[in-house]
Amino acid sequence: MKKIIINIGIISLLLVSSCKKEEKIQVCTPTNCGTIINDGIDIDANGNNCYYLEIQNTCSDNVKKFCFDQNTWQNAFVGTEFCVTNQNPW
Repeated sequence: MKKIIINIGIISLLLVSSCKKEEKIQVCTPTNCGTIINDGIDIDANGNNCYYLEIQNTCSDNVKKFCFDQNTWQNAFVGTEFCVTNQNPW
């Protein structure tokens, strides 16, 4: 009787250990959009203002700093989504 119980236990373990969980692969399409994580004003070597937004890309999580005109900068807020046109995905 012990042998039957042990054999059933071993077979059960083999069946359970052979099951694999299916992994979901998340595909992300490169994008020019992300979350604003920082903003500020820099002055370049020519004395021009750079109203910048640091944006974390939604797909890659990369962070990049972009300069904008004052109006765009004033209407963009940290923590909000923002898309940059005329740029390659970063």
